[in-house]
Amino acid sequence: MPRVSRSLEVPVAIESVWDFVSRPGNLAKWWPRVIRVEGVVGQAGTTGLSWTSLLEADSGRRVRLDFQATKADPPNAFGWTQELANTQFEKHLKRQDYMILLDDRAGGTAIELVAETDLKGSAKLASLTLRKSQGRVLDRALSDLCQTLLPGLEDGGPPES
Repeated sequence: MPRVSRSLEVPVAIESVWDFVSRPGNLAKWWPRVIRVEGVVGQAGTTGLSWTSLLEADSGRRVRLDFQATKADPPNAFGWTQELANTQFEKHLKRQDYMILLDDRAGGTAIELVAETDLKGSAKLASLTLRKSQGRVLDRALSDLCQTLLPGLEDGGPPES
């Protein structure tokens, strides 16, 4: 099961970070390839919340992915899983989960993004490639999140934790 995580600290209060990251409608502002979020059902920051993300691949092809919030522990953790049943991903993935972990720090918030994937059958051979790919996605997500939370940030990328 590939598990990838990335972290950084931002000089933003934990409540402000939580309010932003626990609202799926904000994903288009910071999650790579998300063009927009549609069909949000439920209350932000709660389990059972569901939504559809419209993503655009390098090829220009657009893909709809459905998600459901599986963990909500304000203001410390928000997790969601991709709905795989009856999708083209079902034959390769058993599970695709994401988690945002927040920790209150003096002067800001430590943010950790985690991606966990359970692969099926021959897809397990792609485990290393998947780890690298997910690492790039999480790096980009953290960078874009940091720039969104701190609009005046220099182009050097997010501060490392």
